[in-house]
Amino acid sequence: PPSPLAPLPADQPRIRVAVRKRPLNAKERAREEEDVVTVDRRSSTETTSCETRAASRVTVWEPKTKVDLTQYTEEHAFNFDDVFDPEASNDEVYRATIAPLVGTTFDKCKVTCFAYGQTGSGKTYTMTPLPIRAAGEILGELERRRRTGETATAEPAQSLRLHVSFFEIYGGKVYDLLNGRARLVIREDARARRRSSGRRLRGSRGIIARGSANRRGRGGTSTGGTRRNAPRGRRERRRSRAAAKGP
Repeated sequence: PPSPLAPLPADQPRIRVAVRKRPLNAKERAREEEDVVTVDRRSSTETTSCETRAASRVTVWEPKTKVDLTQYTEEHAFNFDDVFDPEASNDEVYRATIAPLVGTTFDKCKVTCFAYGQTGSGKTYTMTPLPIRAAGEILGELERRRRTGETATAEPAQSLRLHVSFFEIYGGKVYDLLNGRARLVIREDARARRRSSGRRLRGSRGIIARGSANRRGRGGTSTGGTRRNAPRGRRERRRSRAAAKGP
């Protein structure tokens, strides 16, 4: 059977911020621009379940010129929970940031992961493979619990199902990317929790495992040109997954 999911570290904070440094792109290298960002790691701890890389510092070295035309460099240091250098793989990012959180969905916890950055900074490159892998691990855990009869919830393991939704927030409006970009209405319930009305859920194991829901959702996103990266635009896409009781 599949291996159990990685446990949540005892010292895991409620909010963690990780930074991934991207390499210079082809245009920047052609212009012979200098890399002015360095990543400093304080520690590197490897376990069989996840890898914690660089709960440390990112430093930006800003070239400046004084009034008398003397050139100097100003240092700007920023501390984060995790930082990743350009050589870090998507697998390393997943194991350090997402893997410890996947198992908490079986304890009725809510987990959110999002990327923030300017156009061309690598958000799509970093985020695209993460949901597919997380869904695969959740499916593996469901299979493991069905085989062993183990469950940490009130429902039997056989009744747990994985459902997927994929929606986009664009221009202040919300669209269902698994339902032909149908407009969604966001409402607030009596407990001040915001919920979307009419959102389509996908529950097929094959669709989720093959990543076709992810590809279909990505194909329906809006794009807008910018000077930095013409094919992309400002948008926010969210994938919602939860282990829930089935019929």
